[in-house]
Amino acid sequence: MTNKLTLSDIRERQDSVGLSGHYLSLSATVVSLGLAAAAAAAANLIAHIPSPGWNCFILLLLLVGGVLGVVVGYAGPMVGAFALPPAIPVMQDLIPPLLLGVSEFLVFGPFLSTFTARSDIGPALKLWFIATGIYGMSAFAIILRARYLLAKSRDGYDDKVLPTLNRYLAYMTLTFTGPAMLVILTVLGELSWLIFGSKLVVTIFLVLIVADYAFGFGFHNVQARPWKALLAGEEEPEAPRFVRKRVATIQRRVQLGELDGRYFLPARRLKRLRSRLTAQARDLV
Repeated sequence: MTNKLTLSDIRERQDSVGLSGHYLSLSATVVSLGLAAAAAAAANLIAHIPSPGWNCFILLLLLVGGVLGVVVGYAGPMVGAFALPPAIPVMQDLIPPLLLGVSEFLVFGPFLSTFTARSDIGPALKLWFIATGIYGMSAFAIILRARYLLAKSRDGYDDKVLPTLNRYLAYMTLTFTGPAMLVILTVLGELSWLIFGSKLVVTIFLVLIVADYAFGFGFHNVQARPWKALLAGEEEPEAPRFVRKRVATIQRRVQLGELDGRYFLPARRLKRLRSRLTAQARDLV
């Protein structure tokens, strides 16, 4: 006679998979398919590469940006998803990662066409900017959701882990800058193309987007420091100088419960902002 599944069995299974398993398995699947799409795009570009010029340079930037997007999207969950509290994934945990995965494929859509030095690159830029914008908004939502889950469960972590968690939450708050800048740059890049139609101007925005991706990838290594030090039983190195003061400020807010993770701004500052906006709305009426 088979043994019946008990509540403890169900909880053990849920704890072993849960949110961390969801994010990590989905990220591993997406990066595999994303890199396959990148390889296909690179092969098509090599086979039909236009003569040296603006189109060739822009297409190379689109390819590099797409690959970096896949890598950065994979690196994020790898440095912190394992620390998520056990929970059953809900819609907020499912939709943003799926949209992120879709956007990682869309960025390689422009390479389905054959380009020449005189080809109109406008449609390719439009598709790439739309996909990158979706990527940025999805990444922002994923970070916000993960920070909320970690912050609201701080009481469930051991005293030895809590300082590391607080530091990681501070780093996580700073990573909002990456996807936010990505969305701003994609909007400005597309607008610059629609208004000016200049390949030089749009190339500047593409370079800035690639730099944003590269900086985000490098910052993931910084973000992983608290967990690395904790697991190795070593003292965590100080935060980089350019973010040291900001990290310390955010960490204090986390410890005081002012930054519970539900919003981008601390609850106290958000309340003041709401009051100010409400007062301005009344004055307009």
